[in-house]
Amino acid sequence: MDLALPVALLLVVGILARVLAHFDVRSVAAQLVVQVGIPCILVLLFLRRPLRFALGVAALLLAAHVQNGAAGDVLLARRDFFGVHKVVLRSGPGVEGVDVRGKKYSTGVPFHYLYDGTTRHGSQAAAGPLRTEPTSYYHRTGPLGEVFRVLGAAGRLNRIAVVGLGVGTIAAYGLPGRSITFYEIDPLVVAIAKDERLFTYLRDGLGTTEVRIGDGRAELARAPDGAYDVIVLDAFSSDAIPVHVMTREAVALYFRKLAPEGLLLAHVTNQHLDLEPVFHAIAVDLHLRGRSKIDDAISIQEMEQGKDGSHWIVLARSEASFAAIAADPAWLPVPLHPEAPPDRRFLWTDDYSSVLRVLRMS
Repeated sequence: MDLALPVALLLVVGILARVLAHFDVRSVAAQLVVQVGIPCILVLLFLRRPLRFALGVAALLLAAHVQNGAAGDVLLARRDFFGVHKVVLRSGPGVEGVDVRGKKYSTGVPFHYLYDGTTRHGSQAAAGPLRTEPTSYYHRTGPLGEVFRVLGAAGRLNRIAVVGLGVGTIAAYGLPGRSITFYEIDPLVVAIAKDERLFTYLRDGLGTTEVRIGDGRAELARAPDGAYDVIVLDAFSSDAIPVHVMTREAVALYFRKLAPEGLLLAHVTNQHLDLEPVFHAIAVDLHLRGRSKIDDAISIQEMEQGKDGSHWIVLARSEASFAAIAADPAWLPVPLHPEAPPDRRFLWTDDYSSVLRVLRMS
């Protein structure tokens, strides 16, 4: 029984995962109850039998590893202070089937994916014309691509700073005369993004690219005031966000480093946290104006090109700075009520922040 019950527990966890997938359950609370709560309660029933309890915990760890593991061929797996980084090769979305010989096939384009733990931090087509195109959250038809396409004309967005490197996808928006400076705190991520066997965005970008290792906020503080036309915050997609780069004081710093018509672009796509109220509160407090867009309607063609849904926020000193995109009704106003006082529950500062208030429970 000491062996049979933990094995049975492993099977139960697998069945529960399939049930969630079958019914397309997306509620974070429901997933936590079914995938974590129920299995943990079952393991606690083994507490009086030390061997059974130990094997039950081992079964849970094994199940978590299998469910959260990145499917595909692992090209690189390394651990550093900031976590475990994996680069995985697998086919992107496409038509799958079995040929006349019974062999599985897929028409999806092969992609290299970078994972930090279980969070994907970028991808690139392994070959073909898509290799130089921005994918995932940075696709040209997404909010970021729209900003660069509409507002990047006439040299408005030629000096760019990006907090968070990923695989360097934003370098694909480089143009002759455009400079992009990436700030990345993790040296291993920098090494992976520069490894041309894995990713080539930094090499292939048409603009001038530079990567500086260090904390993004601290490094930007050393830049001259007014040095950039746009600052992109791209450090919030995981479940362990760097709060200090999105406080009121941090945003005030960014606008000192921006030109008068400069833009702050925040990538707030996050499965666990709803960060938009924080930017609403900061915008009210600092008298900023902006727009927010959730892009979750993806065509089959875009899926095959590696596009993911994304949520972006644009902030500026005045509406005139982003008037060209404000005409699109999909870009919703930020803040919603600029005349009202900031909501102190969501006004993160260097002295106060509460992740619990922005936790997604549905």
